[in-house]
Amino acid sequence: MPALLRSSSVLSALVTVVVASPAANAADQSWAGVRSRQAFVSDTNHARVHHDRRVLRVTSRLTEVAQNWAQWMARHHTMEHNPNLESQVHNWQSIGENVGSGGSEPPIHRAFMNDTYHRDNILSPDYTQVGIGTARDGNGRLYVDEVFKRPA
Repeated sequence: MPALLRSSSVLSALVTVVVASPAANAADQSWAGVRSRQAFVSDTNHARVHHDRRVLRVTSRLTEVAQNWAQWMARHHTMEHNPNLESQVHNWQSIGENVGSGGSEPPIHRAFMNDTYHRDNILSPDYTQVGIGTARDGNGRLYVDEVFKRPA
């Protein structure tokens, strides 16, 4: 896959991180979900600044798409790319997606940064916007979907 994303193409990759994590109750999952999304956004933008890239602007629409997909993955105990991403995200010139799962945010983000395709999405100068969704399955496993976009 090319390092830079071309118009109307999708650069994406999958990552799985095996980390033990206790299952949380529903109230904890809600608060933990907000914190884990914020942590992914913070770590993503920190990596971008560290590599002389502009921070990504979080949009509610991309976050909604990412959150819905993270919940789908957690509900189905599977990790895969959103097959409807290109039609769910409108007005885009470039779009990308990272999906991952594991016990918590830090090792998943590290795995993203240690993988060429995930790292390329996170650091791509093409992207200006991001939406991140997280959800835990009944066993406490964390699923994340990161959606990157450059508007048309």
